[in-house]
Parts: sequence; structure tokens; C-alpha cells
Amino acid sequence: MFNTPEDDEYEFDFGNMGWFPPFSMVYLAAQINRFRRERRQAQYRALNHDTNTYAAHMGFFESFDLHYGNLVGQALGSDTYVPITEIRRDQLETGAGAVGDAIEENAGRLAEILTRENQSQTFKTLQYSIREILRNSIEHSGTDSVLLCAQYWPSKGRVEVGIVDCGIGIRQGLARNPHLEINTDEEALRLSMMPGVSGVAFEGAPTAHRDDVWANSGYGLFMTSRICMEAGAFFIASGNASTLIAGNDSNSYEQTFNGTAIRMLIDINRVQELDNRLRQLHIEGQEIAAGITGINTQGASPASVSASMRSAD
Repeated sequence: MFNTPEDDEYEFDFGNMGWFPPFSMVYLAAQINRFRRERRQAQYRALNHDTNTYAAHMGFFESFDLHYGNLVGQALGSDTYVPITEIRRDQLETGAGAVGDAIEENAGRLAEILTRENQSQTFKTLQYSIREILRNSIEHSGTDSVLLCAQYWPSKGRVEVGIVDCGIGIRQGLARNPHLEINTDEEALRLSMMPGVSGVAFEGAPTAHRDDVWANSGYGLFMTSRICMEAGAFFIASGNASTLIAGNDSNSYEQTFNGTAIRMLIDINRVQELDNRLRQLHIEGQEIAAGITGINTQGASPASVSASMRSAD
């Protein structure tokens, strides 16, 4: 898209797109918005979009100002889907509690879609993990907003969640941590999924918010990617790199995305198995973190993990 020659007019033809899953919608919306920002003087025209009723209902077209279908966040959602929803920095109150509450609500909605319930350790861990991802995007990525979307397909027993922001990206965010030496976007992605790795929570970082239960701990991407690895697939893209993890397979690809894009895919038939693995994953995370210099080795924040995961059974 971005290699398209400069012109006065562009056409976006959606006739061959067929069906848009949640991640594809928020990812493509972010890319189209970036393209339009970079070529503000051009005129834009859409073709064959009026056949994509699912995308229109989810708010896809309105997310990049093509006035067709529901507005972003207009669809009510249900226990099977969350329409494209925008969390805007300027809409959140300045108090830390209000920010936390707003992000907590959205994290809870996504975690409940992913797990199909709201009581298990898997739900609580995903709620924490997604909350930390959203909080980091809003507070530390320099972005004005985050887009999210989710869908559960009962016939497939599968759930997908997409989260994107157009902020500074993983590499620049982690560069705030003086203990990390990062030379490429691919290295940054690998590090971001290690436990305790954060651009704001590290040895010697300011302690003003250390007791804040909403504070970033650097465990959000680690726990989310490991849960999805156990029960589905996890994809993350930032800068010029992307990584896809499914089971024991991990593959890296060249890709350009200014910001951070995350796709979580979970087979709900395997969710119950996760509860028995969570404590082990948390212990593994702390052991891995202990071997990385200058990062947060205290584990996830108090609001992130219940006491049963933080102490012996």
C-alpha cells in the first residue's frame, strides 16, 4: 500500500476481500488511516464495500471515515462479539483510578469473550494481561487511541481478539529501559514477550507508582503470548517485524506497521486445560526474569494475579 506512487486520487476496492475477521479489520483500518494521513491532499473513493455487511456492522468502514455501516462502538456487542471499539486518551479522565477502571472494563470484555466465562484463573490472567497491554498503549506508546475488536464463533469453537495502536512501537518503547540493548525490531519483539521486560518497569526506574495496582509489570505480553501458544496462536507486529507463535512453532516475518498490532486466537475447547498450567507459567516467568539483567523480577502487579498464583497451594 505505502509503495503506491503519489497521486491525486486513490480507490480502495473491497470487492475481493470476502470476509474480515476482527484482527484484520483493526489492522487494515490502522493502515488505511495512516495512508490517508500521509497523503492528506488526495481524494479517496471506495468500491464494492456495500456487500460487506459484517464489517459494516462491526464499524470497520467508519473507523477510517468511510461513511457506511455502524459508527465505531455503535453496535451493542454481545457475549459473542465486541465491535470495533476505540479507547481514546482524551476521553479518559486524568485520575489513575479512572484510567484503570475504563481499561479494566474493556479488558474484562475481551477476556470474557476469549474464555467464555468470568471466574477462572485463565479469565483473570487474560484480563490482567490485556489490561496491561491496553494501559501500556494508552500511557506509554504516545498514541492518541487504541482500536480493539473480538469475535467468538460457536460452530468453530474459536475466539479471536485484535488490538492495535499507532504509537511509537515496541522497539522505541523498550528503549526507555537503559538495561536493554536492542538493535532491530525483531529483537524488540522477542524481548517484549519475555517476562518482566518493560520500558517503564525496570531496576532503578522511578518508584512513584510502584505500589499502583494498575502499574505495568512487563508480564502482559509474556502471559498473553504463552496462553495463546498453549491454546491457539499469537501474532504481534511492530516496526519492520512480526512474529507468529502457534504451539511450539515460532516464525518471524518482515512487515511494516507503525505502532503495535496484536492478534490472539484461542480454541475454547482447550481453555479449561489452561487453569492447571497457569501457576507453572507464572513460576517459569519469574525464573526466566531472574536471568535477565535490570528488569522487573517481582512478578505481575497485585491486581494482576490472585493470591493462589502468588503463593503455594
